[in-house]
Amino acid sequence: MDTVGDRIRKLRQDKRLTLDQLSERTGISKGFLSDAENGNRNVSSQNLLKIANELNASLDYLLRGADTALKRYLNDAIFP
Repeated sequence: MDTVGDRIRKLRQDKRLTLDQLSERTGISKGFLSDAENGNRNVSSQNLLKIANELNASLDYLLRGADTALKRYLNDAIFP
């Protein structure tokens, strides 16, 4: 099962950003981002929002993953 850190890493790599670049853009240290991606640090809601905004991702996706976000969307569309 993917973690928040796994999803951050995947999105960062998909956008071809280095840890240095994401660090500069979010104001979060490279070491903290690395620890977060490796599951060694919990990410505060404030930092998670900065990361989500920079990676153009929803908080729901970062926290729960694509499957959950898609299922919720489909359920809302089918059963409003």
